[in-house]
Parts: sequence; structure tokens; C-alpha cells
Amino acid sequence: MEDSPRHRHCRASPNDGLVERLNRTAARAIAGFISPTHRDWDEWLSDVVFAINSAKQSTTKHSPFQLVYGRLPNRPDNNLFEWPEDGPVSRRKFIKRVKQLRKVTRFNIIRRQDITKMLCDARRKASKPYYQGDLVLVRRMFKKKD
Repeated sequence: MEDSPRHRHCRASPNDGLVERLNRTAARAIAGFISPTHRDWDEWLSDVVFAINSAKQSTTKHSPFQLVYGRLPNRPDNNLFEWPEDGPVSRRKFIKRVKQLRKVTRFNIIRRQDITKMLCDARRKASKPYYQGDLVLVRRMFKKKD
């Protein structure tokens, strides 16, 4: 992993915790769908996935579906209303809209990372400066042989 000025305080992978976060989100979403007997949770998985993918995320300010497909998902209740008058969009306008959406999302992610770093750094203890010749304890992590 390459050190960047933004994440120099962190030696962990930027993806650490994402799977755990998704599992927690999925568990909470499933809990909202299942019956009191908890025997039908597998029947609701497609609805849970749709709910997670179409929900606006706090960091990106957009849903994962919108970031991948460049539009909001078609929900069953969308058919209850009339189609908009503007009609379909040209490919060029669509690509421009998706690029702008992803640019804004990237900005939102970077801003959120900066806020998180600032909060994390505020809790850190200031370390004393080290000079050439100082003795330091080095932590070495060895891989276990299988």
C-alpha cells in the first residue's frame, strides 16, 4: 500500500471494515423484513439487496445503483405515475450526467475521508520527535508458515 499525505496515519488497507459494515447493514435490513419466527429470511434477500442498493449512502450522497447505472432504480410504485414529458436522454447527455455524478461522488468521498481523518487525528497523542541515534522499538510482523 502506498503512503499518501491523506492517509499517512493509517497502515491498514482502505478496504478494512467495508465487509463488516456491509454485513451489519444487511443484518439490520433483513431484520426489518423477516417474520417473528425468523424462518423466512432467505425469501427476502432480493428485496434486501434492492433496498441496500437503492438507498442513498451518507458518504457518497447517492445510491450504489445510481452510481453504477447513472439513474435511479425503477421501483414498482414508479408505474403509478405518468412518464415525464422530456422523454429519453441522448447517449452523450447520459454519459455527461454520469461523469458529473461520479465527480461529485468522488468529491463527497474525499471530503468525508478528510473529516474522518481530522476527527481521528484529534484523538491521537502527539509523539516526541526522534533524532538520529535514538533507540527505538521496531515491530516486525512475520508471516506464519502453513
